[in-house]
Amino acid sequence: MNRKPHHIVATIVCLLFVAGLTFAQEKAKKPVIIQTESKVLTATLMIDKDTVIEVKGNAIFRLTSGHPDESLSGIFTFTFFDKERQRIAQAINERLDEVPTSLVQHDVLAQFQREIECPTIHLDFSAMDLPISKKKIHFNKFVLEFKFASESIEPEDYSQHATSLICRIAQRRKTGIYPMHFPLRRLNQLLHEGENN
Repeated sequence: MNRKPHHIVATIVCLLFVAGLTFAQEKAKKPVIIQTESKVLTATLMIDKDTVIEVKGNAIFRLTSGHPDESLSGIFTFTFFDKERQRIAQAINERLDEVPTSLVQHDVLAQFQREIECPTIHLDFSAMDLPISKKKIHFNKFVLEFKFASESIEPEDYSQHATSLICRIAQRRKTGIYPMHFPLRRLNQLLHEGENN
């Protein structure tokens, strides 16, 4: 059966639209992920008013946003060692499967240390409490660090590399050079939308 010309045109337009949408989706990149090196931290778990135990695990911080006040926010994850989970379960009289393998806290704030030199940037974190099985684990102030590869710090176009932007923000903070609007805006764009934007 012969198709009318306008039907053919409509079909071609639809095919072109679908092809263009597929190409755009393939071209789009995922948001940039930047996180600190994993570090062993010791926290304290208060069992009752007379009993406190120390627990160890690996801590990591994933950056999600930079802020005009020079702070950073992100996701803090603390993963218990297997033996520590067993100790916690025994101490709080819970089954092992009721003790989480990790604690995750969103919107945790970090501050650049004043004396910084890329490719390693140290971040200061305030003390915090995280809930676990109707108890609380306390973290004293601690430090985590970004370690960047040198080739990502000074690329031809630093605005395309989140690591380079972080270094520039940190260096401007150290030297007192302002404003930071562009590197902050571009960093957040890379973190949230990916490198094609």
